[in-house]
This record gives sequence, C-alpha cells and structure tokens, in this order.
Amino acid sequence: MTNRELALMNAIKKVFPNTTNLLCIWHIEKNVLAHCKKHFDAEGFDNFMASWINVAYSTTTTMFEYNWAEFELSYQAKKVALEYIKKTWLPWKEMFVSAWTDNYLHLGNHASSRAEGAHAKLKLYLQVSTGGFQGVKEKIFLAITNEFNEIKVKLAYEKMHVLHICDVPVFKELLYNTWPLSKKEIAISMITRLLNESDTFFEPLILRPKGRPPKAKKKRGVNSTTRDPSRFELVESSQTYNPSSSTSIFQMNNEVFENDLIDLNAYPTFSSDDMHLG
Repeated sequence: MTNRELALMNAIKKVFPNTTNLLCIWHIEKNVLAHCKKHFDAEGFDNFMASWINVAYSTTTTMFEYNWAEFELSYQAKKVALEYIKKTWLPWKEMFVSAWTDNYLHLGNHASSRAEGAHAKLKLYLQVSTGGFQGVKEKIFLAITNEFNEIKVKLAYEKMHVLHICDVPVFKELLYNTWPLSKKEIAISMITRLLNESDTFFEPLILRPKGRPPKAKKKRGVNSTTRDPSRFELVESSQTYNPSSSTSIFQMNNEVFENDLIDLNAYPTFSSDDMHLG
C-alpha cells in the first residue's frame, strides 16, 4: 500500500517483483481535493467527492461501470475536474477500486494510515532527523519496549476490571468486589510490579529544547522531523492556491523488466508536494 511516489513504486517493482502494489485511497482523495476543489462551491464539492468515493468503492466491475457512467454524466459540465479524474486516476483503477483490489488479501486496508501512524509514534522518540545510528537504534528499542509494557499493563488491568455491563447486583458474587483478600493483593502486586519495571514507562516526556522563544516566528530547523505541507493542506488553507497538474500512478506487474520501470523524467509536473500527502 503506497501513495504515488514514483521512485518508491519503481523500487518496489525491482525489489519485490511478485508483490501487488495497491494505491492508498486517502492519498487519492486528497489529490482530487487539491486539483478539483477550486472548480466547485463548498456544497458542490462535497457532492462531487461523495460521488467519486462511490465510484472508488464499487464492489463489482458492473457496478463500477454503472457508477462511473453516472459520475461522468453528472459532472460533464465540470470539464477540467472530470478530465483530471479520467486522465490521472481512471487508467489505474485496478490499483484502488474495490472491484479489483478485493481480489487480493489486504485485510480491509485501503489506506497507508496504519504504517504512517507507526511512523508518527516513532518520531516522538526520535525527535530529530540527524541522530546517529546507535542513538536511533536505542530509541527504536525504547519505543518497542514501552509499547510492549503498555500492552502488558492493559491486559493485567482488564483481568481485574469490572465491565460496565456486568456491574449489576446479580453478578456481585462473581466479581472482584467479593474476591478474597489474598487474590486482591496478588492482582494489585502484579499491576504495581509492571508499573515499576521501567522508569520511562508510557509515552516519553517531550522536553522543549532551548532556543527560539515560544512566540517567535516559527522556523523549521535542519534536523526537524516535520514534513513539508502537503498540496491538499495548502488548498484547504487558501482558496487562491493553484496547484499544478498531478502525475499518474503506475501499476506493478509480476515480472520486472528495465523498460517497465516508471520514467521519472516523463512527468515534469510531478513535484515533492505530491509525495508528502501522508
């Protein structure tokens, strides 16, 4: 599951030739927003996006053809927006439309948000982008250890927690309130021991670095892990933003040939903005 970063897609094609590369529907939605929102008013664009999502989630090829025909007919007056959809995304429908993607075991993953959520959590520990290999290794180990400890504490807590649906008089004899004292002490000692296993148990304390005063103009440092604003974020914050045309997405095959790789030079309008949607 990727966005439309062409270099990444080329790398996947060479390193994992038998892997099916699907496209993140969230990134597609945001690209459509970035390129098409300026052609609609607020209500009109909401209806446009709802119709487009209906097309993307078509569960059969017959349903897809019907939904696409309805979509094309409904927005034939919006030629620029419709042309963008037809040229940029429609040729690669097999990589994101449910009628085709449901042929592969993706366990309901239509977006890359799970992996990006893990990346965001890891950034809380890394804090800077210029750490050495040893320091990065230690912080990754700390993140995994803390995550594991949180899971153990949650499991221990659930063993002695009374569910709301069970917190009624008829169940009192079966629940923690009537446990023998020895059993209660064992449960409490387990929780206490887990809590005391590590000095940094839950999320690490993020200390504000010395330097620029809080009210000073924000300026990202060279070692920041903060990404550049995405194109759709600029569009949402300013209606005057005029993004350039988007690039197309390319589908992976089971076999890799040098001539099959995506030619990055063939897409002059492709910019870093398109790669930082996540």
